[in-house]
Formats: sequence, C-alpha cells, structure tokens
Amino acid sequence: MHQLMNNMVKESGDDADILVIIDDPTQKISFAESLIEKINAINLHKIFLINKIDKITPQQYVKALQNHKFLFGDVKVQGISALNSIGIEEIKKELLEYLPEHVAYYPKDYISDKPIRFFIAELIREQIYLAFSEEIPYSIYVEIDTCTGVDEQAELARIESTIYVNRLSQVPIILGKNGVKIKDLGIKSRIEIEKYLGQRVYLGLSVKVKENWRDDKILIEKKGILR
Repeated sequence: MHQLMNNMVKESGDDADILVIIDDPTQKISFAESLIEKINAINLHKIFLINKIDKITPQQYVKALQNHKFLFGDVKVQGISALNSIGIEEIKKELLEYLPEHVAYYPKDYISDKPIRFFIAELIREQIYLAFSEEIPYSIYVEIDTCTGVDEQAELARIESTIYVNRLSQVPIILGKNGVKIKDLGIKSRIEIEKYLGQRVYLGLSVKVKENWRDDKILIEKKGILR
C-alpha cells in the first residue's frame, strides 16, 4: 500500500504545474529529510502555507516561518486558516496566476469522472473515519456490492455494501456490542447517501475479513482502492 501510494505521489508530481506545501504547526511531526530534498529539487512554482494560524500563538507562527526559511531557503510563506477562510482568496489568485490555460477535459455538466458507486463508498468510509479513531479507518476498504434504483431514480434505492477489515480482531470493533456500532454507522451513512442522491435509500452493511489486504498489490489495483 505504502509503495503504491508513493508511486502515485511521484506520478502526480511529474504531471503537476504548481507545488503547494501545507504545514500544520499544531502537529509535532516535522518534514522528513527525504521530503525536504524532493521539495527543494522540484522545478515548479511553489506555494508554502502554514495552516491553522487561528489555532496557534504569534510566537508559534514566527517559529513556523523561521523553520520554513531554514528548510527551504528564502521562500515566501503565507499563513492561512482553512476553517476561517483566512488567506484563502489570496491563494486562489496565486494559483490562477500560475496555472496554464487548457481546453476543458470534460463537458461543463460533468462534476466528476468517477461513478456513483465511488461516492457512495466514500460517504460510508467518511462515517467510519468519524466513528472510529486511529487504526480502524486505515485498515478498511469499502466495496459496493449492489446498487439498484439509483439510475432509475426509484422511490427507494437499495444498496448493499461490504466493509473489509485487515484482521479478524477488527470485526467486533466495527460491529460493536450487540451490533450497536454498525447500526449507528449504517444510519449515519444512509442519511449522507440520501442527501447526495436526493432519494430514499435502504442501506445494508456487512463486515468481512480480507487478511493483510494492504500488502496485496493485485487486490489494491483491481479494486481501485487508491482510485
């Protein structure tokens, strides 16, 4: 999984027009030396951002600025707050300034090149991230088994989905005592899916084990887990 993710990062970098580096000063994790070398070596317009400035003190902000100067040289660094929209408009203007013009890849009425099933799976996965902490969200993938009544805009769409976990010991965590956790997960996922589809939905959730799926390159590519 990590190897494939790194390959995707490299491919994205090779095809990029702008490199945006976003630092979170509220976290203790610092830039890895290998990442610093890659950033400095990339010959692209770079935008350095310090996010969450609404969460830190002026002293912490100055320290973060100094750290960027030390790691990346005499670069322009801007503080932003995505939550409070501080500095966001300025970043949009800079992005537009350096993005090359190109003919549209898709018609104007296309909102994505992904199928409906992709978004349904993502909505379920989002609720898993919100309901469970640390290990679980990174040990699962969601697959939509059946999806009927969506294209036809039926009164009730029927969706069956499977949550695959990495180890058998993770199944009871997802289920919860007497199935409370998965029931709550199903209700919250269904509500979000109904908002997205604009129709009533029956959602069935099941949990299965696919041991060590994160190490199965063929499965990851076949299922499109990294999209």
